[in-house]
Amino acid sequence: MPNPEHEPFDHQTVKADVDVAVDGTAATSDRSWGEIELERSDEASAQPEHTEAAAHSSDHVDSNQGWPDSGRSKAESSSGELSISGELAELKSLGRYQITGVLGKGAMGTVYRGVDPAINRPVALKTIRLDFINDPAEFEELKERLYREAQAAGKLSHPNIVTIYDVGSEGPLQYIAMEYLEGQTLENLIRKKVKFNYRIIAQIITQMCQALEYAHERGIVHRDIKPANVMVLSDYRVKVMDFGIARIDSNSMTKTGIAMGTPNYISPEQLKGLPIDRRADLFSMGVVMYEMLLGRRPFKGENITSLIYSILHHEPEKPSAVNPQIPLLFDHIVMRALKKVPAERYQKATELMADLHDFVESFTAR
Repeated sequence: MPNPEHEPFDHQTVKADVDVAVDGTAATSDRSWGEIELERSDEASAQPEHTEAAAHSSDHVDSNQGWPDSGRSKAESSSGELSISGELAELKSLGRYQITGVLGKGAMGTVYRGVDPAINRPVALKTIRLDFINDPAEFEELKERLYREAQAAGKLSHPNIVTIYDVGSEGPLQYIAMEYLEGQTLENLIRKKVKFNYRIIAQIITQMCQALEYAHERGIVHRDIKPANVMVLSDYRVKVMDFGIARIDSNSMTKTGIAMGTPNYISPEQLKGLPIDRRADLFSMGVVMYEMLLGRRPFKGENITSLIYSILHHEPEKPSAVNPQIPLLFDHIVMRALKKVPAERYQKATELMADLHDFVESFTAR
């Protein structure tokens, strides 16, 4: 079973029209589902934001009102465009896609706003640079793997997964064309110190689980679940991103190597370079849920070595030990997801979803 060797983007923004509620039905007026409390630091509040959603001065927002802030990169100018230099600044198209702007930059490439002129459809174009590879054989192998993985992810059709339309190359750049969404990454919301309603947390995690279960049943393990790879739309619908560079969970594609994902969210077995399966994604889900509950991650380290040691050996505090108002059921869910031994975790995303459903039902029954 393969280990991930890609270095994923830290920031992405994709955009599309939104006209349905979180569960795919008409928007509800139940504020307990939609409202969140915004507690921004003075520094965050002082920074200007640009948004296409309606802005609100109130610190309370409900699901029928839309986002209070933009999910765009802070590097954007007032025109909404990110200034770039060098050869990327001259890039006007990728394959048949026309580039209309820049959405963000990552460690291995840039995410562009574009349009498919054949059908006038907006797209997000994620580039991956391979020109740093000097060995021609290694270059071709990595290029072929990218194609295989993007093609496999392109077969995923689920309301909680960002749709991949196409994969191609332009000179030294490989690119993936995907749907263009309007929203904010979960990472952006956490950085703004959004305090989520517990039901909102349950609903976001449930949607992420639905996406993962769908992919897992089709042999694809994400391997890099983190807030930066989760887009939250203005109606609180969730889209999981970056399946396009996930490894396919198949023995026929086994390749050894050290995990290159985001250390804060990676499972112990992945850090050890051991074979992984769907349960690695569920460990990462536990880290994300912990961070949503407390605004901080369960494992700490002054450097990458101490962080990895913490993930491998330390038991995090229960969320309710830090904040007694957190429901005890969330302790159970998070601590089970964060078990060091995969056999002691949730074995399937549906099991985690079932426990969250119990929480929602008990809340409703009050």
